[in-house]
Amino acid sequence: MLHRLKAATLHLIASAIIVGIVLCMIFFIWYPQPFYTFHETSRVVNLIIIVDLVLGPLLTLVVFNIKKPRKELFRDISVIVLIQLVALSWGVHISYKMRPLFALYYDGAFYSITRVDIDMNKLSKDVTSPGVFDSPRILYMRDVGASAYFNQMVDIFTKNASDVMYQAEKYEEINGHLGEIADNQIDKNRLTTEIDKKDKVEAFLAKNNLSIKEYGFYPIYSNDYVGTLIVDLKNMIFIGVVDVHFPPIYGKKENGS
Repeated sequence: MLHRLKAATLHLIASAIIVGIVLCMIFFIWYPQPFYTFHETSRVVNLIIIVDLVLGPLLTLVVFNIKKPRKELFRDISVIVLIQLVALSWGVHISYKMRPLFALYYDGAFYSITRVDIDMNKLSKDVTSPGVFDSPRILYMRDVGASAYFNQMVDIFTKNASDVMYQAEKYEEINGHLGEIADNQIDKNRLTTEIDKKDKVEAFLAKNNLSIKEYGFYPIYSNDYVGTLIVDLKNMIFIGVVDVHFPPIYGKKENGS
Protein backbone atom coordinates (compact mmCIF):
# COMPACT_ATOMS: atom_id res chain seq x y z
CA MET A 1 0.00 0.00 0.00
CA LEU A 2 2.88 2.34 0.78
CA HIS A 3 4.23 1.92 -2.74
CA ARG A 4 0.81 2.74 -4.17
CA LEU A 5 0.52 5.92 -2.09
CA LYS A 6 4.00 6.98 -3.12
CA ALA A 7 3.28 6.37 -6.81
CA ALA A 8 -0.06 8.19 -6.62
CA THR A 9 1.54 11.12 -4.79
CA LEU A 10 4.29 11.44 -7.38
CA HIS A 11 1.68 11.23 -10.12
CA LEU A 12 -0.36 13.95 -8.41
CA ILE A 13 2.66 16.25 -8.08
CA ALA A 14 3.64 15.82 -11.73
CA SER A 15 0.04 16.37 -12.86
CA ALA A 16 -0.33 19.44 -10.62
CA ILE A 17 2.75 21.06 -12.15
CA ILE A 18 1.51 20.54 -15.71
CA VAL A 19 -2.09 21.55 -14.92
CA GLY A 20 -0.83 24.56 -12.97
CA ILE A 21 1.04 25.82 -16.02
CA VAL A 22 -2.05 25.37 -18.20
CA LEU A 23 -4.34 27.12 -15.71
CA CYS A 24 -1.90 30.01 -15.44
CA MET A 25 -2.11 30.40 -19.21
CA ILE A 26 -5.90 30.34 -19.07
CA PHE A 27 -6.44 32.63 -16.08
CA PHE A 28 -3.59 35.10 -16.51
CA ILE A 29 -2.92 35.21 -20.27
CA TRP A 30 -5.88 34.06 -22.36
CA TYR A 31 -8.71 34.97 -19.95
CA PRO A 32 -7.34 37.53 -17.48
CA GLN A 33 -9.96 39.03 -15.24
CA PRO A 34 -12.46 40.34 -15.98
CA PHE A 35 -12.44 38.38 -19.28
CA TYR A 36 -12.89 35.13 -17.36
CA THR A 37 -16.26 36.49 -16.24
CA PHE A 38 -17.26 37.35 -19.82
CA HIS A 39 -16.73 33.83 -21.12
CA GLU A 40 -17.95 30.51 -19.76
CA THR A 41 -14.76 28.47 -19.34
CA SER A 42 -15.49 26.80 -16.01
CA ARG A 43 -16.65 23.55 -17.62
CA VAL A 44 -13.36 23.15 -19.48
CA VAL A 45 -11.33 24.02 -16.39
CA ASN A 46 -13.38 21.63 -14.23
CA LEU A 47 -12.84 18.79 -16.70
CA ILE A 48 -9.07 19.37 -16.70
CA ILE A 49 -8.98 19.39 -12.89
CA ILE A 50 -11.20 16.32 -12.49
CA VAL A 51 -9.37 14.16 -15.04
CA ASP A 52 -5.79 15.29 -14.47
CA LEU A 53 -5.72 16.06 -10.75
CA VAL A 54 -8.32 13.63 -9.41
CA LEU A 55 -8.96 10.73 -11.77
CA GLY A 56 -5.37 10.23 -12.93
CA PRO A 57 -3.69 9.93 -9.50
CA LEU A 58 -6.67 7.95 -8.17
CA LEU A 59 -6.36 5.38 -10.96
CA THR A 60 -2.63 5.15 -10.29
CA LEU A 61 -3.44 4.41 -6.64
CA VAL A 62 -5.75 1.60 -7.78
CA VAL A 63 -3.66 -0.08 -10.48
CA PHE A 64 -0.10 0.41 -9.20
CA ASN A 65 1.36 -2.80 -7.87
CA ILE A 66 5.09 -3.55 -7.74
CA LYS A 67 4.26 -7.26 -8.02
CA LYS A 68 2.92 -6.79 -11.52
CA PRO A 69 5.20 -7.57 -14.45
CA ARG A 70 6.99 -4.40 -15.50
CA LYS A 71 5.45 -4.52 -18.97
CA GLU A 72 1.93 -4.76 -17.57
CA LEU A 73 2.54 -1.97 -15.06
CA PHE A 74 3.96 0.26 -17.77
CA ARG A 75 0.91 -0.41 -19.94
CA ASP A 76 -1.52 0.48 -17.14
CA ILE A 77 0.24 3.74 -16.26
CA SER A 78 0.56 4.63 -19.95
CA VAL A 79 -3.21 4.27 -20.44
CA ILE A 80 -3.86 6.54 -17.46
CA VAL A 81 -1.41 9.17 -18.73
CA LEU A 82 -2.92 8.96 -22.21
CA ILE A 83 -6.41 9.68 -20.80
CA GLN A 84 -4.99 12.67 -18.95
CA LEU A 85 -3.20 13.99 -22.02
CA VAL A 86 -6.34 13.68 -24.15
CA ALA A 87 -8.40 15.61 -21.61
CA LEU A 88 -5.68 18.23 -21.17
CA SER A 89 -5.16 18.65 -24.93
CA TRP A 90 -8.89 19.02 -25.51
CA GLY A 91 -9.15 21.60 -22.75
CA VAL A 92 -6.21 23.62 -24.08
CA HIS A 93 -7.57 23.44 -27.64
CA ILE A 94 -11.06 24.63 -26.69
CA SER A 95 -9.74 27.34 -24.37
CA TYR A 96 -7.41 28.68 -27.04
CA LYS A 97 -9.96 28.44 -29.84
CA MET A 98 -12.63 30.32 -27.85
CA ARG A 99 -10.27 32.84 -26.19
CA PRO A 100 -11.13 36.53 -26.41
CA LEU A 101 -8.72 38.35 -28.71
CA PHE A 102 -10.03 41.89 -28.47
CA ALA A 103 -12.08 44.17 -26.28
CA LEU A 104 -13.64 46.32 -28.96
CA TYR A 105 -14.93 49.80 -28.16
CA TYR A 106 -17.84 50.84 -30.35
CA ASP A 107 -20.22 53.75 -29.77
CA GLY A 108 -20.32 53.81 -25.98
CA ALA A 109 -19.85 50.11 -25.22
CA PHE A 110 -17.20 47.38 -25.18
CA TYR A 111 -17.58 44.03 -26.95
CA SER A 112 -15.47 40.97 -26.16
CA ILE A 113 -14.45 39.52 -29.53
CA THR A 114 -13.30 35.91 -29.76
CA ARG A 115 -11.27 34.21 -32.47
CA VAL A 116 -14.38 32.50 -33.87
CA ASP A 117 -16.39 35.74 -34.04
CA ILE A 118 -14.40 37.33 -36.85
CA ASP A 119 -12.46 36.61 -40.02
CA MET A 120 -8.88 37.16 -38.88
CA ASN A 121 -7.74 37.62 -42.50
CA LYS A 122 -9.77 40.84 -42.71
CA LEU A 123 -7.90 42.62 -39.95
CA SER A 124 -6.07 45.74 -41.07
CA LYS A 125 -2.30 45.40 -41.36
CA ASP A 126 -2.11 48.21 -38.77
CA VAL A 127 -3.91 46.10 -36.17
CA THR A 128 -1.78 43.71 -34.12
CA SER A 129 -3.39 40.40 -33.19
CA PRO A 130 -2.48 38.85 -29.81
CA GLY A 131 0.01 36.00 -29.95
CA VAL A 132 -0.17 32.74 -28.03
CA PHE A 133 1.39 34.34 -24.96
CA ASP A 134 -0.46 37.66 -25.23
CA SER A 135 -3.56 38.84 -23.39
CA PRO A 136 -6.59 40.35 -25.18
CA ARG A 137 -6.00 43.77 -26.73
CA ILE A 138 -8.27 46.82 -26.69
CA LEU A 139 -9.35 48.08 -30.12
CA TYR A 140 -11.62 50.80 -31.48
CA MET A 141 -14.24 50.96 -34.23
CA ARG A 142 -15.74 54.15 -35.59
CA ASP A 143 -19.46 54.83 -35.26
CA VAL A 144 -20.95 53.98 -38.65
CA GLY A 145 -23.86 56.38 -38.15
CA ALA A 146 -27.57 55.70 -37.78
CA SER A 147 -28.30 55.33 -41.50
CA ALA A 148 -25.39 52.98 -42.18
CA TYR A 149 -26.19 51.01 -39.03
CA PHE A 150 -29.78 50.49 -40.20
CA ASN A 151 -28.62 49.34 -43.63
CA GLN A 152 -26.20 46.88 -42.04
CA MET A 153 -28.95 45.50 -39.82
CA VAL A 154 -31.03 44.91 -42.95
CA ASP A 155 -28.10 43.10 -44.58
CA ILE A 156 -27.70 40.91 -41.52
CA PHE A 157 -31.27 39.66 -41.74
CA THR A 158 -31.49 39.48 -45.56
CA LYS A 159 -27.96 38.58 -46.70
CA ASN A 160 -26.53 36.79 -43.66
CA ALA A 161 -23.95 39.57 -43.30
CA SER A 162 -21.76 40.00 -40.22
CA ASP A 163 -23.01 42.07 -37.31
CA VAL A 164 -21.46 45.53 -37.12
CA MET A 165 -19.14 44.62 -34.24
CA TYR A 166 -17.77 41.59 -36.10
CA GLN A 167 -16.53 43.45 -39.19
CA ALA A 168 -12.83 43.05 -38.50
CA GLU A 169 -11.72 45.19 -41.42
CA LYS A 170 -13.03 48.27 -39.55
CA TYR A 171 -11.04 47.68 -36.37
CA GLU A 172 -8.47 50.32 -35.39
CA GLU A 173 -5.84 50.73 -32.71
CA ILE A 174 -7.08 52.52 -29.59
CA ASN A 175 -4.45 55.28 -29.73
CA GLY A 176 -5.92 58.63 -30.70
CA HIS A 177 -9.42 57.77 -29.49
CA LEU A 178 -8.96 57.82 -25.72
CA GLY A 179 -10.63 61.21 -25.33
CA GLU A 180 -13.73 60.08 -27.19
CA ILE A 181 -13.95 56.93 -25.08
CA ALA A 182 -13.64 58.90 -21.85
CA ASP A 183 -16.39 61.31 -22.99
CA ASN A 184 -18.81 58.59 -24.02
CA GLN A 185 -19.16 56.49 -20.87
CA ILE A 186 -22.29 55.77 -18.85
CA ASP A 187 -23.62 58.91 -17.19
CA LYS A 188 -22.53 58.77 -13.54
CA ASN A 189 -26.04 59.90 -12.52
CA ARG A 190 -27.46 56.68 -13.96
CA LEU A 191 -25.06 54.64 -11.84
CA THR A 192 -26.35 56.14 -8.61
CA THR A 193 -30.01 56.79 -9.34
CA GLU A 194 -31.34 53.64 -11.01
CA ILE A 195 -32.61 51.94 -7.86
CA ASP A 196 -32.48 48.34 -9.09
CA LYS A 197 -28.80 48.66 -10.08
CA LYS A 198 -27.04 51.20 -7.88
CA ASP A 199 -26.67 48.84 -4.89
CA LYS A 200 -24.50 46.44 -6.90
CA VAL A 201 -22.41 49.28 -8.29
CA GLU A 202 -21.87 50.80 -4.86
CA ALA A 203 -21.07 47.40 -3.34
CA PHE A 204 -18.40 46.73 -5.99
CA LEU A 205 -16.83 50.15 -5.47
CA ALA A 206 -16.81 49.75 -1.69
CA LYS A 207 -15.36 46.22 -1.86
CA ASN A 208 -12.51 47.37 -4.09
CA ASN A 209 -12.05 50.77 -2.41
CA LEU A 210 -12.74 52.66 -5.65
CA SER A 211 -14.13 56.14 -6.26
CA ILE A 212 -16.88 56.49 -8.84
CA LYS A 213 -15.34 59.76 -10.08
CA GLU A 214 -11.97 58.26 -10.97
CA TYR A 215 -13.10 55.47 -13.32
CA GLY A 216 -15.08 54.99 -16.50
CA PHE A 217 -18.16 52.77 -16.70
CA TYR A 218 -19.29 51.08 -19.91
CA PRO A 219 -21.71 48.36 -21.02
CA ILE A 220 -19.80 45.16 -21.81
CA TYR A 221 -21.10 42.43 -24.11
CA SER A 222 -19.90 38.95 -25.02
CA ASN A 223 -21.67 35.89 -26.40
CA ASP A 224 -22.40 34.78 -22.82
CA TYR A 225 -22.44 37.93 -20.73
CA VAL A 226 -23.94 41.40 -20.37
CA GLY A 227 -22.80 43.73 -17.60
CA THR A 228 -21.01 46.95 -16.70
CA LEU A 229 -17.26 47.28 -17.18
CA ILE A 230 -15.13 49.50 -14.91
CA VAL A 231 -12.10 51.01 -16.65
CA ASP A 232 -9.06 52.90 -15.41
CA LEU A 233 -9.09 55.55 -18.14
CA LYS A 234 -5.61 56.85 -17.31
CA ASN A 235 -3.99 53.52 -18.20
CA MET A 236 -6.86 51.85 -20.14
CA ILE A 237 -6.89 48.92 -17.72
CA PHE A 238 -10.01 46.90 -17.04
CA ILE A 239 -10.65 46.88 -13.29
CA GLY A 240 -13.67 44.57 -13.10
CA VAL A 241 -17.32 44.09 -13.96
CA VAL A 242 -20.64 44.50 -12.19
CA ASP A 243 -23.55 42.22 -13.06
CA VAL A 244 -25.93 45.04 -14.02
CA HIS A 245 -26.75 46.42 -17.45
CA PHE A 246 -26.98 50.07 -18.42
CA PRO A 247 -27.86 50.02 -22.15
CA PRO A 248 -25.78 52.50 -24.18
CA ILE A 249 -27.44 55.47 -25.81
CA TYR A 250 -26.30 54.86 -29.37
CA GLY A 251 -25.24 57.90 -31.32
CA LYS A 252 -25.54 60.16 -28.27
CA LYS A 253 -22.64 60.92 -26.00
CA GLU A 254 -23.40 60.55 -22.32
CA ASN A 255 -22.03 62.84 -19.68
CA GLY A 256 -19.05 61.09 -18.12
CA SER A 257 -18.43 63.73 -15.50
